[in-house]
Amino acid sequence: MLERVRATIFVRHYETEGIKFTAGGIIVVWILSISYTIYIICSALADQDAFGQPLGIVSLTSKYNATIILYSFYTTLFICSVITFCDFWFIELINGLEGSKSRCENPNIPTTYSLSANYQLRENIFSMRLILPLDAAYTIFNGIYMTGAAILRIHRNEMYVEQYTSIYYVFMTFPLLHSAITLLIYICFVRRIKEKRILKIQPLDRSGQLYFNELRKQWNTK
Repeated sequence: MLERVRATIFVRHYETEGIKFTAGGIIVVWILSISYTIYIICSALADQDAFGQPLGIVSLTSKYNATIILYSFYTTLFICSVITFCDFWFIELINGLEGSKSRCENPNIPTTYSLSANYQLRENIFSMRLILPLDAAYTIFNGIYMTGAAILRIHRNEMYVEQYTSIYYVFMTFPLLHSAITLLIYICFVRRIKEKRILKIQPLDRSGQLYFNELRKQWNTK
């Protein structure tokens, strides 16, 4: 998740930052995940009424952690939706900008053509184009699961344990369904971008155009 946020915000240069951010992000995610899991387990054990018998996933939802679990679902769903929207918005923004205009309006972009910078930008956005449908599918399927599970947890005290567990496992099938059709969505999207390109970036001056012309000639002669 942190990697997707970084790729969305720092799309122009995130690959040049090395492994520092990746290592730091992994450590932060591990610490948060382990801390969250320990808290849920300890809070479930503290509720003697709910933890009278080992009921698996039911016992992990107690009066001490129900609110935290509920808000964690909302937070995760919000982050997934924002990342998907930002990726789509950035790609559409690039499609609508002319190279010369964007260079004039943005002082951070050099006025001279840079092949390495242009190639890196193309590579980063191409990766985002491929990841975008997977982000959207993740948001939809896990959104259904998270929303349903959150509503189910609100009405947990109004249900029998068997009824609660059965409905919960029905919602659990949505993440599994997402995993099953992810490859199909990816293949369909790749076929679509072959027919209609989402992103069109042209070289920004004559020197860049000449370079790519020579590069195409070399490829054709091989």
